[in-house]
Amino acid sequence: MMHRLPRIFCYHTISAYPFPCNAGVETSPETFARQMELLKRKYAVLPLAEIVGALRDKKRLPRNAAAITFDDGYRDNYLNAFPVLKSLGLSATIFCAASQLQNGIWLPTSDWQGLEIEMLRKGDVAEMKAHGISFGSHGNAHSRLDQMDEPEVRRELEESRKFLREFCGGDVEYFCYPFGSFNEKVKHLAREAGYQAAFAVWNPEPDLFSLTRIPIHRRDCYWRFRFKAAFYLQLRKYLKR
Repeated sequence: MMHRLPRIFCYHTISAYPFPCNAGVETSPETFARQMELLKRKYAVLPLAEIVGALRDKKRLPRNAAAITFDDGYRDNYLNAFPVLKSLGLSATIFCAASQLQNGIWLPTSDWQGLEIEMLRKGDVAEMKAHGISFGSHGNAHSRLDQMDEPEVRRELEESRKFLREFCGGDVEYFCYPFGSFNEKVKHLAREAGYQAAFAVWNPEPDLFSLTRIPIHRRDCYWRFRFKAAFYLQLRKYLKR
C-alpha cells in the first residue's frame, strides 16, 4: 500500500453541450481553464511517466506533485482542453477506448441522450504528442473487466494496446480501468499484458496497478475543485464522488 500519493486528476469530456450528461462527467471549457490555472500556480504538474517511475522506484516526489488524465478519448479533449494545457505548459495523459476511436463517435450514446460525441483523430493525437500529451489504454469496448472471464479480459487488454500503438504512434505503457472496476485477477492480467501501471478511481489501498485518481465532475466548481485538490486524498474514504 502507498501512503503518500500524488494528486492524479481524472477528467472526461471538456465541453458545453446543450444538456448535461447523465453520468455528470463533463467539465465546461471555462471551468477547466480556471482549474488548470490553479494547478499551474499551486502544484508541480508532472508527466504521468515521471510519477509512475518515482512510485515504482520508491523515490520522493514533491509534496504538491500532480498529474492530469482524461478518460475515453473525446475529441473535445483536443479542441477545448489541449489549447489550455499547451498555453500553460502542462502535460497530461489521455486514456482511449480503442473501439470508440475506431467508430469515430462514442457508442452507446445513452449517457448523452442520443448525441453523437466525436472521438479523437490520428492527426489530433500526433499534434498533442508533440506538445507533451501522452496516451494510454482504456480498454477496447469500455467494459467492466471485473465482470468478464479471463480470455475476455486478456482480449480487452491486449487488443486495445495493439490498436493504440498503431493509432497513437508509440508504445502504450499505462492502462485505466473502465468504470474504475478491477479485482486482483484483472490487475495480474494487466501486468502480464505488458502495462507498467494501471489506474482506478475509488481505491483505499492503492498500488502500482490500482493507482487512485481524483474524479472531476460537472458539479466541481472552482472552489470545490480547490478543496478536492487539497484534501481529497486524505478524505477519500469518506467522499462519495
